Amino acid sequence: MENASTTKNVALAPLAFVGKQILQTGPFHALVWLAGLGADLSQPRHVLHFLYFAGEWAAAAAADDIGKAGYETTVAAPDDTIPQWTVRAEAYRVVDGSTVAAFRAWFERIAGEHGGEYDGWEA
Repeated sequence: MENASTTKNVALAPLAFVGKQILQTGPFHALVWLAGLGADLSQPRHVLHFLYFAGEWAAAAAADDIGKAGYETTVAAPDDTIPQWTVRAEAYRVVDGSTVAAFRAWFERIAGEHGGEYDGWEA
């Protein structure tokens, strides 16, 4: 089988095989790591998402929107290690090649609506 890096005219990130899915590493590296540990990606798992905001009001408004989607949220004030207001959102969700992009798009939209930045997720 040809690798994407040796195929002519293809500009993709390295590929990883997870079950029957082929995932581009990069934004999907956590999935590759989880699958490498033997995780069943069809099962819900504890997922954390992180967003950052310049002000408390924006962080609280974003946390409220995220909470309406069934996430438990925590808002933290800036400190010595993180200079912005932080929203941490957590829930049990299935994370796989089809859901990761949807989560990212949704959290980026929420962050953007409130003048913040989505920093990513972990499971």
